[in-house]
Amino acid sequence: MSDFPRWILSGLFGLLGSWIIILNYSMVISWYRHRRHSSRIPLLGGLCLMAGMLASPLPGVTRYAWVPLVIDLGCHDKKIAADAVAPIVLHYLDTGRELNVEIDDELQAALTREMSKCNRTR
Repeated sequence: MSDFPRWILSGLFGLLGSWIIILNYSMVISWYRHRRHSSRIPLLGGLCLMAGMLASPLPGVTRYAWVPLVIDLGCHDKKIAADAVAPIVLHYLDTGRELNVEIDDELQAALTREMSKCNRTR
C-alpha cells in the first residue's frame, strides 16, 4: 500500500498544528508589545501537530511526537499541563526508554517534579 495518504494526513495536521502554535506565540507577543488581550487556543495546536507526527510514514518522527505539546504555549496552563500534557509527555519518555532511545534522566525527573507540583496546587 502506498504511503501517499499518510503523507497527506501528516502534512495537513502538521500545517494546521504549526499554524495554531504560531498564532499562540503571536498572541503572546502582541500582548507583550501592545498590551492587547486575546486568549490562546489550548491544546489544539500541540495535538494537531502531534497527530501529524504520529501519522508520518517516517519511522523516526513518531518518537518525538511529544515535542509539540511542550513547545505549544496553549498547553502551558497549569491545569492543562497537569491533566493532559504531562502524562502524554511522560508516556512518550517511558516508551522511549523501553525502545532504548537515549533520554536525559534530568529531563524526566524535572517533568515528574513539575507534574507533582501542578497536582498539589489543584
